[in-house]
Amino acid sequence: MIKIKNKVQKFAANRPQLVSANTLAYSQREIVEETYKEETGETEYVFSTDNLGTKYNPYIITKARQLENIILDNSVNDVCSSYIRIIKDLDYSEEQIVVSSLYRTVFTGYIEGNDLTISGFSLNNNESLLNAGFFSQIGNGVESAVLQNLTFAPKYINLPNSYNVGTVAGTVYKANIYNITVDGYKNNPDGMVVMGRDIVGGVFGRT
Repeated sequence: MIKIKNKVQKFAANRPQLVSANTLAYSQREIVEETYKEETGETEYVFSTDNLGTKYNPYIITKARQLENIILDNSVNDVCSSYIRIIKDLDYSEEQIVVSSLYRTVFTGYIEGNDLTISGFSLNNNESLLNAGFFSQIGNGVESAVLQNLTFAPKYINLPNSYNVGTVAGTVYKANIYNITVDGYKNNPDGMVVMGRDIVGGVFGRT
């Protein structure tokens, strides 16, 4: 870990690591408005949100609620194709999010997890769905999705009436998956059980 200005930052393998060096990620924003506040001597800037969520200007995620909102807000007919980079562990319990809302989402974009962890989320639904998990499906055969360098540590997965069920996704269809881990013991000392109706997997259901 490294301590900067009395704040401790922990890194995977106890050292700073550069993940996915082949993909240059930067954010370039245009200032569209600025307001000077005489009482504080500060200037507030408003930046354009054009081109966010693209390959070279991905959404930068630091909170679980932010991840949920960005994916849901950028979904069309429950399909999200945004580029996303996670730069901090996301803990649903810490943010008091009881159940994830992404179980209907087909993800066809790009998520770089930077060897971090999404933890503390639950999936609990009695609907009869074809695919269900943290995501409903990753990839759709048309757009090539990428999910990499990420650990999922849920509290429980209870989707008893859904056909294809997995912790990460119910179905993976022509997607690129690299270095994805499910930790079933982080929130469950005796291990986690994934509940589904037909094809059920600890990581993915149908592949």
